[in-house]
Amino acid sequence: MDLEPVGRWFLNGKHASIAWPMQGCEEKCLVNLPLRELPHFIALFLFGPSVWGLRCIFLLLYITAALGFWKSLNTLNLPKPMAYFFVAVLFLDKGTLEMMRGCRPEIIEMAAMAWGFYFIQQKKWLVASILFLALAWIHPSMWLVSLGFLVFIFIHSSKKIKVLSLLSIIVSFLAFWLFIGGDYVLFFKQFSKSAGAHVPQYGFFKKLLNHFYSRYITYWNIDFWWFFIFICSHIWIFSKWKQLGLLAKTNVLLTVLTSVFWLLFLMPNHRYSVSLNMLLVFNLLLVLPHFSLKLNHKWIQFVVMIMLLFPFGIRVVLGLIHREERNPHKVIAWMEEELPTQKTLLLGESIGSYWSLKHKGTKFAHETQPQNAKFEEYDQVFFLSRDQDYPVFSQYPIKQNTSYFGWQLKGKTYAGICLYKIESQETFDAIVKEGMKVNYFYN
Repeated sequence: MDLEPVGRWFLNGKHASIAWPMQGCEEKCLVNLPLRELPHFIALFLFGPSVWGLRCIFLLLYITAALGFWKSLNTLNLPKPMAYFFVAVLFLDKGTLEMMRGCRPEIIEMAAMAWGFYFIQQKKWLVASILFLALAWIHPSMWLVSLGFLVFIFIHSSKKIKVLSLLSIIVSFLAFWLFIGGDYVLFFKQFSKSAGAHVPQYGFFKKLLNHFYSRYITYWNIDFWWFFIFICSHIWIFSKWKQLGLLAKTNVLLTVLTSVFWLLFLMPNHRYSVSLNMLLVFNLLLVLPHFSLKLNHKWIQFVVMIMLLFPFGIRVVLGLIHREERNPHKVIAWMEEELPTQKTLLLGESIGSYWSLKHKGTKFAHETQPQNAKFEEYDQVFFLSRDQDYPVFSQYPIKQNTSYFGWQLKGKTYAGICLYKIESQETFDAIVKEGMKVNYFYN
C-alpha cells in the first residue's frame, strides 16, 4: 500500500492511488506521513518497481537499526555477550523479521529510536532531537515517544541547541507543507479517515482484553519473554521509581503512556509491537540492571538463542524449498505475458501492484478496499486470487511443493494463484461486496 502512491508519482507524476480507499486518493493521496514513504522513494529511484529492490532497502534499514541498538547498549556498559544477546533477542524476533520482510514502517521507527537513544547517551542533543523529530513523521503510533524524548532533550540541551531544535521543527513543517502541496484540509480529511479505520469500535473491557491478547499473543507463543518484559515495564519497574534517573523515568513513562494510547486508540494489531519492544528492553536495562545481569550466563543465552534460531531456521529452510513458488519475479513475468497493459484494472493480491506500476495504462486495488476502483472506467478488469468460483483466465504454472522427504510442508506461496477476468458489474460487485461495507468517504 505504501508503495502505490509513490509508484504512481514515478509513473505519471501524481502522488495518487486507487489502492487507498479514502475519498480523493485517486487524484491526490495524502494518507501517509512523509518519512513512512521515504524508503519507497529511494527504492523506486534506484531499482524501479522491484520487490527485490524494496526489500533490499528495508534490509539495510534493519541492519542500521540493529547497529544503532548495539551502539546504544554499549553506552550502558553491558558485558559484550549481554549486548550481543539483546540485539539477537530483538532482531531475530519473529515480529521484527516479518516487519522487515513486509517493508513496514516499524523498521524505520526502530532505526530512528535506536540511534536517537545512542546520541542522547552521547549528549549529542541536536542529532538526537532530529532523529526523534523524524520519528514523529513516520507513524502516529510513536508520537508520544517522539514528543517525550524531544522534551527530555530540550530540558538538557544548551540555549543554542534549543533554538536549532525549534528551527528543525519549523523546517519539518514547511517540508511537510511542500509534501502535501499546502492542502492541509485534504490531508486532515484523508488522514483522519485512515486513522479512524484503526480505532477499535467496541467497549473498554473488550479493548483491554484485546490489548493484551490480540496485540501480543501472536508472537508470545514463540518469543514468550516479551510477556515477562512487558509486565516488568508496566508494573514491577514502578517499584524502583524513586531510584531512577531522569532518562530511565522518561523511558518508563513513555512506554506505559504509549501502551495506554494504543489501548484506547489503536486496533490490537501485533505488527506495531516490535517498536515498543525496543523500549521494553531499554526499560529492563535502565531500571533493573542488576537483575538483567543475571541473564549473563552462557547456558541461558544458549537456550534462548536456540529458541530464536529454531523457528527462524525452519522458515529459512521452508523458503529455500519453496524458492520457485515464492519467487515474485516469476509471478510478475507471468502477468506480463498474460495481461493487457491498456485501460486495465487489476484487483487482488499485493504482488499485482508491482506489475501495475510498470504500465501507465493500468491500475491496482485490493478487493478488500475497493472504494476508488470503478468497474465502468476500464476496458478490462482482472482479479488476482486463488480458489475463486469464477472462470479462470490464466493459472500460474508453477506448482506447490506439499511434502519434502515425507514431511508435510506449510506456508503460503504464489503457487495456485489465478487470474480471473471479470466480465460484468454484477461479478465485480460480488467480489468487492465485503470491502464496500466500510465507509472511507468524508462527504
